[in-house]
Amino acid sequence: MENKMEFPNLFSPIKISTLELKNRIVMTAMHLGYTPEGFVTDRLVDFYSARARGGVGLIIVGGCAIDDQGSMPDMIFMDNDRYIP
Repeated sequence: MENKMEFPNLFSPIKISTLELKNRIVMTAMHLGYTPEGFVTDRLVDFYSARARGGVGLIIVGGCAIDDQGSMPDMIFMDNDRYIP
């Protein structure tokens, strides 16, 4: 990092209640459209795996639909056990 001195705590661990993160870098949620028909795909897993290998301390996945009323196309679904695998 070029200017690590400007953010001295960025790469230090932090504890939030019982959750301990290795650093304070957070990737916010975004809708990627990598989950056709609501199922998690290898493409989605590969996307998040690459970010985790890059050193992000906390990754927040995009929206997950709990029913068909509040969903968007290609959103992760969790309204049925068929999505568990």
